[in-house]
Parts: sequence; structure tokens; C-alpha cells
Amino acid sequence: MLSYRYDFLSNDQTIVLIFSGISLILSYLVLNNWASKRNIRRRLKLVENSSNTSKNERQIVQVGQFETITSVLKKLDFVIVSLRNGIRGFQIFEQHIVLKLRQAGIFNATVLTYPLQFIVLVPAGLGLVASGITILMGYEFVTVALIFVSFLILGPIAIYARLKQLHVNRSDEFNLRLTETLNLVLLGLNAGLSIEASIRRMMPELHHISSIVAQEFSVLLAELQISTDRELAYNNLGDRISSETLKSVIIVFVQAETQGSTASASLRSLANDHDHEIVSTLEAKMAQRSAFLSVPLLLFTMPTAFTIIMIEIVVGAFFD
Repeated sequence: MLSYRYDFLSNDQTIVLIFSGISLILSYLVLNNWASKRNIRRRLKLVENSSNTSKNERQIVQVGQFETITSVLKKLDFVIVSLRNGIRGFQIFEQHIVLKLRQAGIFNATVLTYPLQFIVLVPAGLGLVASGITILMGYEFVTVALIFVSFLILGPIAIYARLKQLHVNRSDEFNLRLTETLNLVLLGLNAGLSIEASIRRMMPELHHISSIVAQEFSVLLAELQISTDRELAYNNLGDRISSETLKSVIIVFVQAETQGSTASASLRSLANDHDHEIVSTLEAKMAQRSAFLSVPLLLFTMPTAFTIIMIEIVVGAFFD
């Protein structure tokens, strides 16, 4: 059969057929190879694209996490700064209350250690007492709560106002007695004593002059004995008492302590100037008294006089 079939084909046709089959096979292999390589390249591109997208997504996630962390850190930093400022403001306010207590003549160690507790707890205790009394009297709960809240709010304000008033009164009393105090200190300085020794020597006489002056100078002596910074002790006295003359006296004391200069002449001139200032102030106040006295004179004396005159006229008109 084969020989019969091949008998109809010539030699040239057989060769062409063979080469055609070989070329078909080679072309199939080449196309298959090319197609496989192309598929591989596509897959590689897909893998690269997926890896790039995953990298981008990772970068985006990392950037988002970093921004979240930085925002949290900024908020924490803001909270820390706010807390520091709040603590600093609280300390400044506490120092201010301590200064007001010392200016008012309150030198109790417990009160000066816990000034804000003193300002708050005293009104709270009074509010509790008042609330208990109102409860026993049968008032409603709203009234009791209003009384307690009023004590809590108005109590510290009233205490602060009272401290300021005590400071003004003490400063006025100290200014009135400052000339006599300086004259006593000058006696000790002229005798050859130091400033601290002169004040210590004159303390019994200062008690006879004024209890406020004696208390302030006793606190000054205690601070000079305890503290290593003597200038700070003198400045504390100037902070407790509002007086321009006292500030000048403190400058003289500090210069005498640091530079070794004599303070007698400066203190004598300051005492004389302060004496003249006090006298002029008293004269001005006495001159203003006449204007102040005219008001009660017009309100009480003149109506009484007119009433007596009118009664006399009416009685004379009806009974004569």
C-alpha cells in the first residue's frame, strides 16, 4: 500500500513535502516558544506591577502611621506644655498668696506652707457650719446649697480683700512710726554698732513705739540670722511694707552691708525727709476735714436749727 501510494509521488514532490512538514514543525516550535516567552513577560510585568503597588501601599501605610504618630506626639507635647504652664501659674499664684499673707502680718508656718488650702478650706468650713444651721432651721435643700456655694465663691474673695486691707493698715502704721524707728537705729550706729546689732539693741524700744514695727523688724532679724543672702532679707522687708522711704532705707542698708559705707548720714537725711513728708500729709488731711465736716453740718445741724426756729414762730403766732 505504501509503495503503491508513493508511486504516485515524484522525488521532487516528496522532498517538498518533507521540508514543508519540517518547516511546519519548526514554525510551531518557534511560535510556541515565542508565545510562552510572551506569557512569561506578561506575568513578570503583572508581578512587578503588583509588587510596585504593594510597595506603594506599604509606603502609604507607613506614611499614614508616621503622621498618626507625629500627631499623637504633638498632642502629647501640647498637653505637657499646658500642664507645665498650669503648674507654673499655680506656683506663681501660690507665691502671690504667700506674699499677701506676709504683708497682712500672718507669719504662721502652717498657713504659709498651705496658703491655698487656707484660702479655700476656711470658707468651706464656714459654709458647712452655715449649711448645718439652715438645715436645722428647716430650710429647703436649694437654699442650703446656695448658701454653701456662696461661701465657697465669696469666701476667698472676702479673705483676699481683707488681706489687702490689713496690708494697707500695717503700711500706714509703719510709715507713721518710721521716723522714730530710724532715730533709734541711728543711736546704735553712732555708738559704733552694726545695722543688725543696732536693730537688735533697739528691739525693746521698738515694742513701745509700735507692735507692727517690732514684728516686722523681728522677722527681719530672724531672716538675717538664718538666710545667707542678707540682701534678700532686706528686700523681703520692702516687699511686705509699701513705703518709698523704706525702700530707700533698704538701699542704704544693702550698700552698707556690701560696700562697707557708712549709713548714718543717709539715714539721718531720710528720717528728716520722711518726717517732713508725714507732717505735710497730716496737714493736707486736716485741711480736707473742713470740707468733710460741712456735709454732716448741713444734714443734721441746719435742719435742727430751722426746726427750732419754726417751732418758736408757730408757738408765738398761736399763743400770743
